[in-house]
Amino acid sequence: MEKKKFLIEFRKALEDMYKTVSWKSHDYSWSKDVFGNFKLSEKLGICKTEKWILVRLLDKVSRISNLINKNPEIKNEKVGDTLKDLACYSIILFTYLNKDE
Repeated sequence: MEKKKFLIEFRKALEDMYKTVSWKSHDYSWSKDVFGNFKLSEKLGICKTEKWILVRLLDKVSRISNLINKNPEIKNEKVGDTLKDLACYSIILFTYLNKDE
């Protein structure tokens, strides 16, 4: 793949992830605190917020492994969608860790 095509595809993926996070944040995040749904893990005494986000990252890695290995129990999901979810959770964790800067 040429560099120009790669950068076009990369930008498309980023734009798609932005749209997905935008509409999912409406469903999952709290209006006063976008990390509220993750912070619930601390309030319930499960683990620190950053570790809970890391758990979600690991869920996605596990899902990707199952998809790549063609687990027949997983239906109607593309590895590309899960890879985008993984990237989004990485950025969410990055943003959470840098929220006070």
